[in-house]
Amino acid sequence: MGSTCEAYSKVGTQPTVPVTVEYEITELGKTLIEPLEVLRRWSEQHKADVLIAQEIFDNNQRTANT
Repeated sequence: MGSTCEAYSKVGTQPTVPVTVEYEITELGKTLIEPLEVLRRWSEQHKADVLIAQEIFDNNQRTANT
């Protein structure tokens, strides 16, 4: 299997028809799992607040452009 090593994941291919692509997370990539999970939980908890802030921003942009 040929592969390309990147910092966060490894991508490998196998010469099949169609070609088979395999992905594997690296040890460095695994260190991102916990902080990304924290970010995911935060975004779920604050989704409504973010949507409200986006709507306020969009409305202010529309008002400023008229």
